[in-house]
Amino acid sequence: MKKILVVDDNPDIRRLVSETLKKSYDVKLESTGKGCLDEIQNFSPDLLILDIMLPDMDGYNIASELKLKEHSKNIPIIFLSAKVGSPSRSIGYKLGAINYIEKPFEPYELSVIVDGVFSNLTGERGEIIALENLQIDLSRQEVKVGGAHVSLTSSEFKILTTLAQNKGDVVKRNMILDLIRIEGHDVNERIVDTHISTIRKKIKKSEFSIKSVYSEGYRLIKKAS
Repeated sequence: MKKILVVDDNPDIRRLVSETLKKSYDVKLESTGKGCLDEIQNFSPDLLILDIMLPDMDGYNIASELKLKEHSKNIPIIFLSAKVGSPSRSIGYKLGAINYIEKPFEPYELSVIVDGVFSNLTGERGEIIALENLQIDLSRQEVKVGGAHVSLTSSEFKILTTLAQNKGDVVKRNMILDLIRIEGHDVNERIVDTHISTIRKKIKKSEFSIKSVYSEGYRLIKKAS
């Protein structure tokens, strides 16, 4: 079972994160920066969910320190913070974070992001997602529709995979923006629409389509017969 270290000074947040993830992961909770650094050594987590504003240390400084040490430099970090806006996100990504979740957040969103992290790192959620004639090979990062190969960019593949892993459920626009941002691209609201439009065209012969949900995001649904 993968191990996740959650560091947040708010007991309600720690409890919420633990309840969301504990069925699938071994979750350890800490409330301070010192506790975080100690458990990095003792617990050896596979993922760190880190608050930025801790009572004794700044989360950004913790991340910087971890990236300098051989035993911790490759631990993926998700920042979980009340700090909102592009500047805070930019700092987090420059420090190597793989995602940045603003409080308050939906437990479902956190679960999807964490599952996606381990899926991208190890492919453990299954080698192939098969939805009728739409097949997504996670390990090879290949997509086929009716047996024919569909060429997708890395960002398009991540977006389609996330939609498929959450078939029928809404994937929020902010989550899709984060997927694109992780690829190192400049992002804005229009780029999401552009990617979705392109994916729709590329998988138009599949049994599934991408539906827009006004002011929320997108979901992958089976086409009506």
